[in-house]
Amino acid sequence: MLDRLLTLLQRAWRGDKQALASAYAESVQVYGILGQIKGREHLAHFLQECLQAFPDPQISLHEAFADASGSRVALRHHIVWQNLGTGFGRAPSNQRGVLSLTSMLKIQGGQITEQVLGFSTFDLPHLLLLDWGLAVPEVRDPTPELLGAVPGDPAVNPADRALAERFVRAFGARDLAALETLYDPDVELYTPLGWPLRGWNTVRNFVEQFHIANPGLRVGLHDYFASADGQKLCWRIRLHFHNTGTFYGNPPTGDQGKMMESHFILLKEGKIRRQIVGDGGLQLPKGELVDWKMAFPRQVTDPDPALPI
Repeated sequence: MLDRLLTLLQRAWRGDKQALASAYAESVQVYGILGQIKGREHLAHFLQECLQAFPDPQISLHEAFADASGSRVALRHHIVWQNLGTGFGRAPSNQRGVLSLTSMLKIQGGQITEQVLGFSTFDLPHLLLLDWGLAVPEVRDPTPELLGAVPGDPAVNPADRALAERFVRAFGARDLAALETLYDPDVELYTPLGWPLRGWNTVRNFVEQFHIANPGLRVGLHDYFASADGQKLCWRIRLHFHNTGTFYGNPPTGDQGKMMESHFILLKEGKIRRQIVGDGGLQLPKGELVDWKMAFPRQVTDPDPALPI
């Protein structure tokens, strides 16, 4: 079933309406950086606008796994794009870039009923925010919070908590000692600002910068599942932030809000060996790209080879 769905998605994203109707339920809900898309008809219109603005995208699939029930699927695509056409009311810029796209799916009856998207690279957000000047919508999480933490919260007993829960509690509580126990020392963290950040000490500093920039940062867990063999995980968190501190030396913007993140995890002997983060909104990237004009990796390659479809 997964192979069939992957083939349909590849065709649907290139404008095949029949494939779109087969892959997506009529009432599908899609959550992306530009807001919520309600229903297959609106999704078809959105994809048409995308193809007008970015004709002939080069799409490759680099990671795909389902949980034991087959009702949850995690995907990572790599999309090479160039803005050669008019779309979303914007004239073409001729800019090109790479979009590393994460998807967390819910499947029912062989069709996608929910898709939560995230971006792991900044090429496209840079175009949207700086060149197109798009507003920053707040994208709600479709799932209620399961667990949350703020600095100072107590640790949880690892014996009766899933790794996703232990991660959120340690990250939110700013409990770096507990967080370190979850990571392989040679971890690689892929984010829009680092491709990758290597080793626990680098990851630790990255986590600390978010807490320094946003005192009182709240981290909430909204969704998680594992591959059938348990070696890969996927979870989604929501950051409740207020930027009143510095971030890598950049002055505070005063911005506050909420933003989703999807995390794709590869385990090694039960610890996080690789973590790929997909931002589900533009709230934090707005500060990083517009206010601070931070440098970021461009034209990246995926850490995994492309999968045959």
